[in-house]
Amino acid sequence: MKILFDEIPETGLTLGIHDASWFPEGDWSSVGPVQADLLMTRRNRQVVLDGRLQFVIRVECDCCLEAYEDRYDECFQIEFEYLPSDDPYWSVDAGEHECPEEEMDVVFIREPALNVENILEQQVLLMLPVKRVCSDNCRGLCSHCGKNLNKAPCTCRENESNSPFKALAQIKGK
Repeated sequence: MKILFDEIPETGLTLGIHDASWFPEGDWSSVGPVQADLLMTRRNRQVVLDGRLQFVIRVECDCCLEAYEDRYDECFQIEFEYLPSDDPYWSVDAGEHECPEEEMDVVFIREPALNVENILEQQVLLMLPVKRVCSDNCRGLCSHCGKNLNKAPCTCRENESNSPFKALAQIKGK
């Protein structure tokens, strides 16, 4: 869904998106409703988008490989500024451009329109952690037999030492 800057009144445009057709695919699946509430306000060539995303995903723990549900309820704000294609900002010949501090949080775009689905997809991907863990005290899998240590302790290597000096002890004993 594309929203043109001209379609956004200065008083603001409110959107509620309650379907998951835009939700990005990955090694997770959405569980239940996906909800996005957006408020867009425009000032000339700038649009500020305030949003809130709520969703639950089913994902696999990176440590123990068990599936679990993770709930997200996050707010975000993005400022967009339209710069036409002939603006010197886009010119390759302009050389390096140092961003002043007030430009650091601005997304410059070549077209006076916002692709809402793309923005929401990006926000979902930014919300997801790099390492997904089912709980803070997840013990993971045994590195030798693969048993889930959250369910029961492993005894496969109970008596063996993992010390790199074990081989030296055997030499010394001879």
